[in-house]
Order: sequence, then C-alpha cells, then structure tokens
Amino acid sequence: MGKRLSVEQWAEICRRYVDGREPAKLLAREFGVSASAIYKRSVRGNWPVPDGGSQLKGLDLNAQVERLERIVIRLEAGLSAGVSNGS
Repeated sequence: MGKRLSVEQWAEICRRYVDGREPAKLLAREFGVSASAIYKRSVRGNWPVPDGGSQLKGLDLNAQVERLERIVIRLEAGLSAGVSNGS
C-alpha cells in the first residue's frame, strides 16, 4: 500500500465512498491504498457521511444511548475476559 493517487483518483474514491455502496476497504484494495488513508482523507476533506453510514442514523437519542451502552458493556466484558485469561 502507500501508493500516491492523483486528484482525480481521490475524487473518484470520494464519490463512490460517499455514495455508500462501496466500503472503504473495497475501494482501498482497488486503488492500492489503505482503508485508513481513505478514512483520514475523508475527515481532512470534510467529506459528507456515506449514505447508510451510521447504524445510529434514524434512531432517536434515547435509542442511540441505549445501543452505545450495550456496545460499551460488551467491550468491557471482552476486555475483562482478556485480562483474566492473561492476555
């Protein structure tokens, strides 16, 4: 990876990424860059959030908070399991 892309190539990645039908990982593989490079470029370039991007989109605030709390609980359980296993 680490390939230098032209302005036109980045514009194409942006268009397809924001469209929401192609994930960054797939575009990264096609264009020979890392998905991380695409994410960083999207933040730096202030690209719109991909259509269908957030799983929280469309949920009311209480539903979002509840979903995030469940995620945190699962993450904490996974971390404590790793610690008790000596990981």
